Amino acid sequence: FRKMLVATNGFIFFLSVVFKSAVVARALFASSSLSSPTPTNERRPVAWTIAGSDASGGAGVEADQRVMHSLGVHACCVTTALTAQNTREVAAVLPTAAAHVEATLAALERDLGCPAAVKVGMLADGAVARAVADFLDRTTSFVVVDPILLSTSGKALLDDDGLDVLVTRILPRCDLVTPNLPEAEALLGREITGTADLKAAAIALADTFNTSVLAKGGHVFSSANANAN
Repeated sequence: FRKMLVATNGFIFFLSVVFKSAVVARALFASSSLSSPTPTNERRPVAWTIAGSDASGGAGVEADQRVMHSLGVHACCVTTALTAQNTREVAAVLPTAAAHVEATLAALERDLGCPAAVKVGMLADGAVARAVADFLDRTTSFVVVDPILLSTSGKALLDDDGLDVLVTRILPRCDLVTPNLPEAEALLGREITGTADLKAAAIALADTFNTSVLAKGGHVFSSANANAN
């Protein structure tokens, strides 16, 4: 069954940092585990983050790995791109070779098997997106997709070929998609204004891709505040 969640105001930090990363993996504790090096030798769930590397450490695989670790999850990282960025801008993006992404995914599968959950973020280009889509086709993991299209500063982080793969293959396979306002607008091809419209957009996305949607509303309120000023 599908459910639709809409984030507003004070939830934005939680959604963009914690939920976006790996909190879903925690709910799938029994699906996949790894022996822990901790003194208690407890077994921990395994989750993978498939995303770009953020040089500033505020997002991407670096942030995902920190959040997963804080939730008691063993994080495996598949890096889809290297970025030259700081807290204010993305200066350059270097996509990882698709063959290397494929090799990384295969290596993790051979050793660790099927992860409890997979979080997909930045895909960079069509070749990388297809490599990730091929992996998702053969895994039974719970899949969360954060459809990264643009950086906050406006830098394109996914080309047109990659967007086509995202829309036709990856989103229909995912269990939860977490778009912000600009991402939801791009996926629907229309402008979204206000909270009520954001809710309607989330329902439309859920219907289009047959998945659950968590629409992050921070941009709605930021725009409203800017207009008020």
